[in-house]
Amino acid sequence: MVHISISILLFNLLNNFLNPYILTMGSKSFIKNNTIIKETQFPILLSVFIAGIASIFVLNIEKYYQFNLDINPGIIFIYYIAFLLIDVLKKITQISGNFNIYSLILVSDKLIFFILIIFFYLLSIEFTVYNFLNTLIISTIFSFIIFFYILKKNITFKFIGSFNPLNCFKYSKLTFLISSISVVYSYQLIIILFSNYFGTETSGYVSLGFSLIGFLIVPFFWIEPILAKKFSEKISFNNTKFLKIFLNKLIISIIYLYTFLILIVINLIINFEIIEIIFGESFKESLLIITLLLPISILEGLNILLIWIFYNTNRQKVIIFCAIIRTISLVFSFVYFTNINYILTLYFLFGLISIVIFFVNLREYISKKGIINLIIILIYVVILHFQNYLYFKTINIIFFFLFLTCLYFNKKYIKGAYKVLKNEF
Repeated sequence: MVHISISILLFNLLNNFLNPYILTMGSKSFIKNNTIIKETQFPILLSVFIAGIASIFVLNIEKYYQFNLDINPGIIFIYYIAFLLIDVLKKITQISGNFNIYSLILVSDKLIFFILIIFFYLLSIEFTVYNFLNTLIISTIFSFIIFFYILKKNITFKFIGSFNPLNCFKYSKLTFLISSISVVYSYQLIIILFSNYFGTETSGYVSLGFSLIGFLIVPFFWIEPILAKKFSEKISFNNTKFLKIFLNKLIISIIYLYTFLILIVINLIINFEIIEIIFGESFKESLLIITLLLPISILEGLNILLIWIFYNTNRQKVIIFCAIIRTISLVFSFVYFTNINYILTLYFLFGLISIVIFFVNLREYISKKGIINLIIILIYVVILHFQNYLYFKTINIIFFFLFLTCLYFNKKYIKGAYKVLKNEF
């Protein structure tokens, strides 16, 4: 899992910073020209070029540096390229508004991976770490080939228009800073640090927890490209109507339902021993770590829903400030704490603080009812995280019924949000 984490870490640092420019400017130019032009083609090619340079460095890194971790640069290189290929397809579908194809790309490699796992199980083949790695690579390559063929038939590329490197640099310099800082508190680096400080077994438990988060926040990744496109069309400093609808109806309704889903997942994991059934008795000790991590998925969901507001209103400094806070918290926790649970709790708390800062900066658009609902949701997220420390089952049950009551009283709100979602998106 360390190889995968390092690959994603490299990708997030060196390629993700171009996404806001590619998606925002690409969507606008595609609406105007109904094709992918130079303004979009060059940043995508730049992303590939950066990946090529980074790959050469990765393949030769052992000549210059020695690591405590047991890593193979060749495996890291293969994963890095695999992630890049899929990401290029995602960008093209997002820009062109082919969100159905985008949704399929998000789940296709996971579905192929799952089919291959069943295949291993039926043939009684031992599912070793290397079988896992090979399965992941095969599923990614198959997914790329299938969707490359589909996109080739549905989307045109024309070498027209112009690309302004200076404009791209101005737009991307802050997002590069954000990406660089965000890498420090990313779950990939946390997995690598846990592997180095606490050993492979603990790292595996943490990796499983973050993998579950990755799976559970897939719906937000379905929503994200639609938000990016919609925000690039509608949001400006003077356009407050769309922001008020989005913050007071859509976000609150989505997070209410999603929090309820996470609550169900946590209770299933605790009460029905799902982790032990799927992964074996050896993963029983991971239960506390996983239940501590799962509430973070609610915060990550809120982060995905909110972050494009700041990108499209040129308030990236708020994102940078929150990223710095989370980075400092992670460095502090690894320096001063040796207890794994305390480190994860500090990671959770500063993630919560960054979301609160986001909402404080958007307070002018949030109604009183919206503020009350947000406070209720955030309080319940805190209870979900700390229930394993407190063991106050009675209090947890009381808050569960209070949460259901809030959900009931907001049913008209949620139905209204569904109509807005259907009409606007």
